[in-house]
Amino acid sequence: MTNDDLVDAVAQGDQDAFALFYDRLAGPVFGLIRTLVEDRVRAEEIAYEVFLDLWRTAPRYQPGRGGADAWALALAHRHAVGQSHTRSRDRLSR
Repeated sequence: MTNDDLVDAVAQGDQDAFALFYDRLAGPVFGLIRTLVEDRVRAEEIAYEVFLDLWRTAPRYQPGRGGADAWALALAHRHAVGQSHTRSRDRLSR
């Protein structure tokens, strides 16, 4: 079963498909986040948020716009960069 197939199953609420998708992509997602976020604990929290977002948004996934791996990594990048900008703003406002 491809990752695209897994996302289709996740969109239908298949928890086993989500677990397999997570197993396949947790390493790459976390690795990308770690290149952008210095704090390991915060990176783990962001990875959790990414997979929660993947679960919630699976019905909107469009395979024609790129594969499931690219989609997951794009979400990871967006979450990590968003957190970096939020933390920077917080430090500046103190």
